[in-house]
Amino acid sequence: MILKTTTIAGVIILGVILLFNDFDTPTKPVQPENLNTFIEKQSIQNPNIIRVSDSKYYLFSDETDTIYVYEGNGNSHTSPGVPRDGIIFGGREVGSFGLIIRNNDILQNASYYKLIIDGESKTYDYNRDRYVVVQDNRIWNPVPQVTIEFLNTHKKTLLKQTF
Repeated sequence: MILKTTTIAGVIILGVILLFNDFDTPTKPVQPENLNTFIEKQSIQNPNIIRVSDSKYYLFSDETDTIYVYEGNGNSHTSPGVPRDGIIFGGREVGSFGLIIRNNDILQNASYYKLIIDGESKTYDYNRDRYVVVQDNRIWNPVPQVTIEFLNTHKKTLLKQTF
C-alpha cells in the first residue's frame, strides 16, 4: 500500500514538473547563435528577419517564397508561401502569420489592412513594408479562413484576398 501511494505521488509530482516545463518552453529566449545555425541548416539566403518576441522570429526568403517561424524552444517550422495577387501568405501560428508583399499597388498606396476572421473585422495601420507579420489573438491554426483587405488612406479597398 505504501509503495502504491508513493508511486502515485511520484507520478503526480512528475506530471506537475512536466506541466510547468511545457509552460516554460515557449518563452525561452532565442539565442542568436541558434538562430544563425537554423538559417545555415535551412540554407536561407539573405533572410529578412522580423522579431515578434524574445522567443519568436519570422524569417522571409524571397528566393524560395518561403516563410519560416523560428522559436527559442526549437519548435520551428517552414511554410511554403501561398501566392495570390502578389501577396505570399505563410507561417500561420496561433496569433500570427506572415506576408511577403510584391503587389506594387499595395506597396505604394495601402495605408491600412483589415483582418476579417469569423465574420469580425479589425483594421490595422500598414507601413508599406514588404515583409509583414500580422498579429491578432483571433488567429489560430488551423483557422477556417483569414481574409485580409488592403485599404488606401481614404479606406477604399485596394485588394481583398482570403487565405
